[in-house]
Amino acid sequence: MAGAEDGPGQQLELDEDEASCCRWGAQHAGARELAALYSPGKRLQEWCSVILCFSLIAHNLVHLLLLARWEHTPLVILGVVAGALIADFLSGLVHWGADTWGSVELPIVGKAFIRPFREHHIDPTAITRHDFIETNGDNCLVTLLPLLNMAYKFRTHSPEALEQLYPWECFVFCLIIFGTFTNQIHKWSHTYFGLPRWVTLLQDWHVILPRKHHRIHHVSPHETYFCITTGWLNYPLEKIGFWRRLEDLIQGLTGSVLYTGTAVKEPTKTCPGGADLLGKESINKYVHMEIQVVICEENQTGQSHSGKAGLVLLWQSGHEGPLS
Repeated sequence: MAGAEDGPGQQLELDEDEASCCRWGAQHAGARELAALYSPGKRLQEWCSVILCFSLIAHNLVHLLLLARWEHTPLVILGVVAGALIADFLSGLVHWGADTWGSVELPIVGKAFIRPFREHHIDPTAITRHDFIETNGDNCLVTLLPLLNMAYKFRTHSPEALEQLYPWECFVFCLIIFGTFTNQIHKWSHTYFGLPRWVTLLQDWHVILPRKHHRIHHVSPHETYFCITTGWLNYPLEKIGFWRRLEDLIQGLTGSVLYTGTAVKEPTKTCPGGADLLGKESINKYVHMEIQVVICEENQTGQSHSGKAGLVLLWQSGHEGPLS
């Protein structure tokens, strides 16, 4: 087998025996079960959320444009940058929480919010097969309350009061926009074909999450670079060990056990040469299973290739493009 994929169009060459036992992506049993939890009721919730969210965004944007004044420009620019930074941090906090704690079996939040993150680590390209509604429905639901609050202010406050609140409302609106489109930005970071030129330019300029930048998170065991809106905060948070310190703090205060995503008790398949593969037990235990080439390769060569450089994810048949 080759090393980790580095560019679009590269494929892993697996022999027939390996392909039959080492599965990844959409063909993985865990990915199929997690995808099956996407229900008609969930779809309806997403449709309603998207329609309401974008209606309120349009309403509030019109009012902001009508109230705009040149003297607001410095504070508006500051608000835009602050909104992007806070949205990036919040995306990392949610991502870290869903990756690290809880189970898809939790009421309400399990299937609605934790499930997509757990599915994503088994099948990273699943998000590229989601349509606009499925990709953005949950984020639209989360931003409804602040959008409704902003619309209420525009309907009830005097022009003088709105004039004083204008920089703050621009900050909130920018935070909402970045938050609403976080999953869409995340989807683009996994898309290597057919992206509009303006999207790739924003990625290249690091205005939104770049594809190469996000690859770092997808190196097992997925313990870093959680921020997925702009990615601006990933490096500084990693340098100070923010997520590890937060995990230690929560464990120390509550005694909670981290969700590792690799706790599978009984391997059910073997690769050529007899190396055990992580097997299937239950959704909340295998949803983050990582299959490394070393499982199959070390038995044949006796050489360990663990770590970032040696990590190779095994793809489903016919997949186009690399893991980002």
